[in-house]
Amino acid sequence: MLDDDIDLKAALSRAKRTLRDAAWVGRMETLPADLMRLRRRYLEFADFELPKLNVTPHRTSMDALDPDIIAQIRSLNAYDLELCCFATEEISAGRLG
Repeated sequence: MLDDDIDLKAALSRAKRTLRDAAWVGRMETLPADLMRLRRRYLEFADFELPKLNVTPHRTSMDALDPDIIAQIRSLNAYDLELCCFATEEISAGRLG
């Protein structure tokens, strides 16, 4: 999302609407519990397991990255954190699948 022409507040609002419309929401930080919620809600997923993959085994260290890019990413993380907090609150309240 380093494109300057994207309205990040509007994108965040759309992401929240998408989560509200989703049949199920899973988060990496709580994936085992979220999968249990999926299995209880949809019996066809009773035996569903996700493979554990590391898609970035050769990740570049932060020291090798441009400090300006790191600063941009950190400022944009606020949107990710807000969406994650929103999802957690909505799941806790029983409003998300």
